[in-house]
Amino acid sequence: MSEKFTETFKSAITDIKTKAAEKGVSMRALCKEAGISRATPDRWLAKPPNSIVLVEKLQEAAEVTEPARRRKAGDQ
Repeated sequence: MSEKFTETFKSAITDIKTKAAEKGVSMRALCKEAGISRATPDRWLAKPPNSIVLVEKLQEAAEVTEPARRRKAGDQ
């Protein structure tokens, strides 16, 4: 795996986390939307995967996922 790919990849994951935080969306919600385990992005930062496909799904989820609405006491 090239060093440039690794740098670009880690930058993409960091950008996704930043976007999620700015929107008030948890990484857990984002990962659920993308269909991946919550631990996956952290594993990717430690060792980038061979394929970028799941990263693209996570990026798409970062664009469309909205923060969860918290239920108030008494809401059904």
